[in-house]
Amino acid sequence: MIYKKIYSNSRDEYIINISVLEHIIDDYYNMILEKDVQRVRKKYNLDPESKVNSIIAFEKQVNELITKSSVDIIKMLTPRIRKCLGKRFSDNSLALIIINRIKQNAF
Repeated sequence: MIYKKIYSNSRDEYIINISVLEHIIDDYYNMILEKDVQRVRKKYNLDPESKVNSIIAFEKQVNELITKSSVDIIKMLTPRIRKCLGKRFSDNSLALIIINRIKQNAF
């Protein structure tokens, strides 16, 4: 019985922390990253019919921004959230989750 209760509390805490992480990612994207992506978008000619096709360079810049933002988001997490999520994910896999969530929202 005690094991089930501890496991249930751990599972509930995990679900809450994942939800908090998703909200942090969404807020970070809406407040910070979206403006940076728009700023980068203005620098490049994204018309596929133009002679200078800079879509690849734009995508590289956006990927760099997303990678940097994933590190920033991980730093923003409280120690308790990092500890709980660290039981199930390494820092690299947590960064991949963040990157995938950002790309899902952005594109």
